[in-house]
Amino acid sequence: MLYTNENLYTQLFFLTKKAPFLKILPAFMVGILAQYYFAFSLRIIYSSIALFTFFVLVGLFVSYRHTVFIRWLFGITLLLVCTGLGALTAYFNTGNNHDTSFTKLYSGTEKVLVVLQEPLVLKANSYKALATVKAVYSNKNEWKVASGNVLLYFKKDSNYIKQLQYGSTIVIHANLSPITNAGNPGGFNYKAYCAFQDIYFQAFLQNSQFSIVNTFSTNWLQAWLLQTRENVLAIIHEYIPSKNEQSIAEALLIGYRGNLDRDLVQAYSNTGIVHIIAISGLHLGMIYSLLLFVCNFFKQKKWMIVIKPILVLGIIWCFTLLAGAVPSILRSAVMFTCIVIGEVFRKKANIYNMLAASACIILLFQPFSLWDVGFQLSYTAVLGIVLFSKPISHLFLFQNKLLKLFSTLFSVTIAAQIFTLPILFYHFHQLPTLFLFTNILAVPLSTIVLYGLLFLLVFHVVFSKIAFVLGWCIQHIIWAMNDFVVTINELPFSVVGGIQVTIVQVILLFFTICFLAIWIWYKKTKAFLFAITCCTLFTALRCVDFVDKIRQQQFIVYNVPKHTAIDIIDGRSYQFIGDSILLEDGFLRNFHIQPSRVKHRLNKPLNASHFSLENNLLCIGNTTILLLNGKPITMQPLAKKIDVDVIIVTQNPTIYLKEVAAIFNCKQYVFDASNSFRKMSYWQKDAQALNLCSHFVTKDGAFVMNLNERTL
Repeated sequence: MLYTNENLYTQLFFLTKKAPFLKILPAFMVGILAQYYFAFSLRIIYSSIALFTFFVLVGLFVSYRHTVFIRWLFGITLLLVCTGLGALTAYFNTGNNHDTSFTKLYSGTEKVLVVLQEPLVLKANSYKALATVKAVYSNKNEWKVASGNVLLYFKKDSNYIKQLQYGSTIVIHANLSPITNAGNPGGFNYKAYCAFQDIYFQAFLQNSQFSIVNTFSTNWLQAWLLQTRENVLAIIHEYIPSKNEQSIAEALLIGYRGNLDRDLVQAYSNTGIVHIIAISGLHLGMIYSLLLFVCNFFKQKKWMIVIKPILVLGIIWCFTLLAGAVPSILRSAVMFTCIVIGEVFRKKANIYNMLAASACIILLFQPFSLWDVGFQLSYTAVLGIVLFSKPISHLFLFQNKLLKLFSTLFSVTIAAQIFTLPILFYHFHQLPTLFLFTNILAVPLSTIVLYGLLFLLVFHVVFSKIAFVLGWCIQHIIWAMNDFVVTINELPFSVVGGIQVTIVQVILLFFTICFLAIWIWYKKTKAFLFAITCCTLFTALRCVDFVDKIRQQQFIVYNVPKHTAIDIIDGRSYQFIGDSILLEDGFLRNFHIQPSRVKHRLNKPLNASHFSLENNLLCIGNTTILLLNGKPITMQPLAKKIDVDVIIVTQNPTIYLKEVAAIFNCKQYVFDASNSFRKMSYWQKDAQALNLCSHFVTKDGAFVMNLNERTL
């Protein structure tokens, strides 16, 4: 057993000795983090690696001939080399660091030659595609080789939509726009997310702003995967016609999420089973189990010794590539590869070493996966299962096979949740309270559906009549699963939301969990004291933050495209002013506004007596705010200007800033995202000419005004 009383330090020593990647991985991760936040030059990185490597080579001759201290120094130096390699990997995977980087060659006016890397994806008002930059037309009338990616959007009524496909080469004549964040407090960092994929620009193209070149640039593997995906989607559409059930089948089988309903995805997330529709190691594990089951029928055949590993690894990696090779499934693919290779050579791999090795391999090729939520949840969940599932299962000893199965599922679910909770709190700010109940029912159902979909693909080829019956059954099982999830989600206690933790608090939570586990398993009093200390620090930081939030007074104009959204904040209370659709549309509210309310720990509406709104004039204590929102307003010069703290221009009013400035003595002008781009470009020029202090939320992000003294 891992958890004996006297052998803690001995077991940890042997564990790291048998699993060397457990030491390499943290050092490699530190290098990636250091390079991202401090951006060391290539000269510094190379010099550091060379210096540490020299000490390692020296250590090879002296480490085993001298003191334990020298040996420790040798080990630390070796880990510092790994840290340098991590920094080097991050450097070369940062597009801006290359001489051919598109961001260095493009000034904003040149023509750009790009190749589409995927078929067009249908959006609400356009078609979207990722494209790779091949060249930039320089001022010297020549094409310069460039590298990087751009996001392109095409109008739905474009005449060229049918001609655009994977591998199409086009020349862009329009100016590309830098990708920016919405700038809403607590909002998703879209700019950083795109930068991790070497995407820094985007363009919304009219028919006249691009031309198609009669050449194609494709990769045979990518083309085959895209074609296979289209064929799989066509089969699903043929046998599962219902839209919601169809979209779940697509996500479950190959990770295609383009047709998922937003509210349905939110329901799966709120009930703690979003991993079912987010392609992960769970799906690959099911396929691996099925392959082993099939191979067992031929285990007596000698040729299976060669065929089995080739067949298993071939199907696993085809499925991984077909599903987009996301980190969660890549991790599992690498792990299963190690298991299969270990079986071939009659060696049993160490699970901790496999986990750490697979993480190192992924980070070696995709270092910025470290910031990927799926990557984080995947590894913390598996680590929790490895560490805690057996101890938890020992609490439930059943002889009945069905009860034993449910207790195993229960143990695995609890174990997976233990380490993922801090990650869930940090990224999603919620806790699904019924995750045990939903997982126990939904995981078996999703397993049946996945196996059913795999057999559907087979029967589509050999016996279409059985495929129709199978498709009907799968559709009704998915319908039952969806109905169950939606019903649970509608329960008032199904999810606890509004949880806000900082990165320091997340680290303290992890330490608390680890020390408590050591105390429970090894009965170490020091571990319990450390756990109490970490928990106390965590509580103290939260208390300080709560006190700080009780004293806050703010006025926020959010950046919500084509909408007006304003929050008045006093302490932990708020009042919303803006478009009513933001109160009805859960996705818009949760994406643009809710993160700010969670960050500021807002939990109840503000008392209307704390402010007044009359004739477009908003008074918050001593602060006066004028809303120019499209309603007619008389612009007649006055003998004395009216003092106003802020003027918010919203809903495309017909105004001229010169006339407004002649009437109001205003310290700050704010133009929200509900105004048209054309009008805002005029107002921006006028504001510069009149030397007005202006804030355009579409360009500058959300406008946040702190009310320094208590005026509410």
